[in-house]
Amino acid sequence: MARIFGRAVDPATGTFRRDDDGAYYWETVETPDTGDASQFWITALIQNLQLVLGESPFNGNSGIPVFKAIETQAPPDLYVQLIQQKYAPYFLTLTITRVPQFQKRGDGTMALTYNVTAVLKNGGLYQQDITG
Repeated sequence: MARIFGRAVDPATGTFRRDDDGAYYWETVETPDTGDASQFWITALIQNLQLVLGESPFNGNSGIPVFKAIETQAPPDLYVQLIQQKYAPYFLTLTITRVPQFQKRGDGTMALTYNVTAVLKNGGLYQQDITG
């Protein structure tokens, strides 16, 4: 059994849920006894798309160099492509494309958004815009 932790999202607002102290709520995602690890790999993929390069002690070589992208005004599409290549074997198909327009976050700042479309190995379809 594999286990990963993902930040909990408030379905009403689309933002990460926080407690009264401002800390994130985390959810555990485990592979079920059936062996279908689709939700595990989707969670891992999304976490990597939202990581800053070098931020994670577990995935130090993964993530997106957001600060460098802001300085140079160049979208970090190469790093997104590397993440796509890393996770593609876990899906029947995996496509990650940049949404042309910057998306406004809840706090008013602008952010890059990527559309993730994956056909899971169980035949299910996952499609979601992920804002870094």
